Amino acid sequence: MVMVKIKIETEGYATIEKKAMASGNSTSIYLPNTWKGKKVLAILLEPNEDE
Repeated sequence: MVMVKIKIETEGYATIEKKAMASGNSTSIYLPNTWKGKKVLAILLEPNEDE
């Protein structure tokens, strides 16, 4: 799969830039507890060289 940079426009209430960390057989990001149960959008900000 070739990764092509795209422009995404969205509206929201806050932003946090984090590095995704290994978590078992997956990857996770930790967000503030106050965001629990809220709808959140994660966007890959750099190309995935593994694919």
